[in-house]
Amino acid sequence: MNKPKIMCILGQYPQISETYVQTEIDAVSAEYEMVVISLNDIDRGNKPGGGPGQPPQLTSYREHNPFLAVNKFDHLCNAVKMFRPGVIHSHWLIHLPLLHRLAMETGTPYTVRAHSFDAIPSGNPVSHS
Repeated sequence: MNKPKIMCILGQYPQISETYVQTEIDAVSAEYEMVVISLNDIDRGNKPGGGPGQPPQLTSYREHNPFLAVNKFDHLCNAVKMFRPGVIHSHWLIHLPLLHRLAMETGTPYTVRAHSFDAIPSGNPVSHS
């Protein structure tokens, strides 16, 4: 029997500060086929860099699922079309514009799990992007 498919699109997978995401992936992996997309290229983790205008440097944890680092919208569309998930999932409201555009392009529904920093107005510019 084929498992239902979920594509999880995450901003900084597998950043060490987001190990709770891995816990959720582990919890559903027994019943769902999962593909994880990281919107940041992890290859810069543990290397000098991340200067002005650059994304922050990532520190990854060791035991994580395989993932695809994707930084172009057309590559993301291709990944969705190849994997054919039943749903696309993300963890941040800041990804809503991307998820909506991706859903319109591929015909794939999406879900979002909001977190306090991006749901509660604050002085943090990231919470309003």
